[in-house]
Amino acid sequence: MDIDGEFVRAQCKTGRLRRGVILFNTQSVQSNMNRTVARDYTDEADLFLVYCADTERIYAVPVDGVASGYMRLGVTPPSTIRPEASTGPVITSCPDSSIGRAPLL
Repeated sequence: MDIDGEFVRAQCKTGRLRRGVILFNTQSVQSNMNRTVARDYTDEADLFLVYCADTERIYAVPVDGVASGYMRLGVTPPSTIRPEASTGPVITSCPDSSIGRAPLL
């Protein structure tokens, strides 16, 4: 992608809305009958572009600092989410970045 004259490598992901947060995988998982290999996108992408059909939006999330596994993006104000509905921190907005902010579209 070209954003304001800067080349940005993007990895497209599908997000799913669950209990006020959008969940998406932050790693690639390949498996066969012998083994399963999971790898993150460090050094391969600068930005996740996460599409969520339930919100009909695309969210831009910088890859730097994202935990390997999965990520949660809060789309409902935290005060409306029951504490038992989340097993970890809820991100209510993506960090500012020179290459984009959520939501993108």
